[in-house]
Amino acid sequence: MLQLKVTPALKKILKKYRAQVVYLFGSAATGETTALSDVDIGIVFKDIRAKNKDPSGIFTELYEAFRHALNMPFEQRLDLVYLQEAPLRLQMNAIKYGKVLYQKSEDIRTDYEDYATMRYLDWKYADDLYLKEVAEEITGKRMELEA
Repeated sequence: MLQLKVTPALKKILKKYRAQVVYLFGSAATGETTALSDVDIGIVFKDIRAKNKDPSGIFTELYEAFRHALNMPFEQRLDLVYLQEAPLRLQMNAIKYGKVLYQKSEDIRTDYEDYATMRYLDWKYADDLYLKEVAEEITGKRMELEA
């Protein structure tokens, strides 16, 4: 399984951009990697709008810092996700199955997780209905929603 060391240099960059929580998620977190697997990193910021000042510069600096901290080979892909802008299902995947690599504090992390979970649960029924309709359209069979 992939090990990430949050180096002092990486921690400095995370603090510079006011990152609150960082998750490793996807196959790298579960240990189900293959030769073609990428590495998924999710970041929660104090103020997601702050990245709008220099979006490509901030992304590049974070991307390079994580590649260095992970000691990644050139050919391996890194997906850096700003979780507050990601679909709710992806946020829940990171929370539920991911590993916390960095947190400014446990309270901040749990506040984010509670907020994302509440939003997801509000949205989940509509998403389940949509997925049911898609599955019925593909299979031509009526399906029941799970409770």
